[in-house]
Amino acid sequence: MVAGAAYHNGDVIGRRYRVHRVLGKGGFGLVYLVTFIEDNTVFAFKTFRDEYIFEDAVKSQFKKEALIWLQLGMHPFIVQAHHIQYFDDRMFVAMDHVPGDENGLVSVHDHIVYHGKSISDHKIGTWIIQFCNGMEHAQSLGVIAHRDIKPTNLLVGTNSFLKISDFGLVASLDVSTELSKQSVKPDQGLSLLRTDGKRTCGTPGYIAPEIFRGERAGVHSDIFSFGITLWQLAAGTTELPYRVRYHEDIDRFTRDLYEQQIKSQIIPVHTIFWPIISKCLNPDTSRRFSNYDELHSATKSAMKSSGIVVTDFIINKDRTLVVEFINRGASYRSLGLPAEALRCYEQALALEPNHTSALVNKSNVLSDLGNFDQALSGYDAALRIDPKCELAWLNRALHFQGNGQHDRAIRSLDQLIKLNPQHALAFSRKGFSYRVCGRVDEALQCYKSALKIRPQDYRIWTDYGEAFSECGRGSEAIQCYDKAISFRADHRPAWINKAKQLIVSGQNYEGM
Repeated sequence: MVAGAAYHNGDVIGRRYRVHRVLGKGGFGLVYLVTFIEDNTVFAFKTFRDEYIFEDAVKSQFKKEALIWLQLGMHPFIVQAHHIQYFDDRMFVAMDHVPGDENGLVSVHDHIVYHGKSISDHKIGTWIIQFCNGMEHAQSLGVIAHRDIKPTNLLVGTNSFLKISDFGLVASLDVSTELSKQSVKPDQGLSLLRTDGKRTCGTPGYIAPEIFRGERAGVHSDIFSFGITLWQLAAGTTELPYRVRYHEDIDRFTRDLYEQQIKSQIIPVHTIFWPIISKCLNPDTSRRFSNYDELHSATKSAMKSSGIVVTDFIINKDRTLVVEFINRGASYRSLGLPAEALRCYEQALALEPNHTSALVNKSNVLSDLGNFDQALSGYDAALRIDPKCELAWLNRALHFQGNGQHDRAIRSLDQLIKLNPQHALAFSRKGFSYRVCGRVDEALQCYKSALKIRPQDYRIWTDYGEAFSECGRGSEAIQCYDKAISFRADHRPAWINKAKQLIVSGQNYEGM
């Protein structure tokens, strides 16, 4: 149960939507995963918390901004807003649910935290291009500025497409009287700033210097905010690119940030995108990229100069529908509704029979249902279309592991590692299969390789500890569990495994 949530699992909103869980909670808002009772359509329901949503001025501005978002319609790089509804005197925006990937990663922020510096230049460049396409579409339909570009508002679908969320909603808090009473830390999200008698709402650290001065938001300020995000992607950290520390005073923190922003005191980071980052973060708006087409072109040039293949995206209605069907299917699968998920993937494949992601995701559901031959046929079909499809090799391996065919799983994972030697999950899953086959020494080597790629992954540390336990190396197992706990203090399997190992070793585990 999430503190501050008005609805919980099993509740029904407005006699029409069943709540499954809270997807996210920020300093000022909540997002619920819901299904429409009549046909099980999945939505993410976004609303502001009680102290803000009951203000008439906030309601009016929220509706105005949400209507602009609604007008953007369906686009592969934008989270679609479907409708606005009022229930229990509370306003909701019903939007697409973007399910997480196999690691539960939903946003660019999640990817930065999980992958660190191992996010490839190809992926970063592709996300920049997708961001530019999405923002150009929004701009063409009247969006002057997003106003809250940051990693948590850039979602990543199951097909690795970047999708921009929360268009303009920050503007509705500019008029809040409750917000002016709050004191918010930088990592808690939105904050109210006052400069020269003016007020603006935004996320500290991502706000452009001209906005801090009270000037109007526009393309230039969104590009600055995206520059912060791009620096974080390149650096592999959620820290800000300025040497400013927070001392329980948000006004002082933002003033110190502003001073470093206008002096261009950016912490350097080694990346092919450094010239682009520097231009995005230029304190002089006239020296930033003036539009998204310029940013798009500069990104393509940087990628081509480094020998990176550039993917251009031609947006058409059928292709957009395919992506939406895939995301919708993943949502149904996460809710335990396989029939609905299969229907979505079949609709996607009817439009594009050779879409590898649709084939793989359909096969995943078939595997869940125990239809192993059909599932394997789907994975193999995807690999005939694209022998380098990492998603197909990974899920083919997981399919084999699920029905006990670990030798075949290892062979699939070997193919994946050959394609991508930095695929930590492939090494980790290979280690699991080796353990099941009793080949613990080889499993230990796999986990060691995985941790070289992802040294802060608490789940891999836990698996590594289990492998040590299985071969009687208890002290090393405990060290691994301690490592896992140091990176994720609430990771129950690490605590439980450590307690079991201490009991086996005859040691005291009180207070754990």
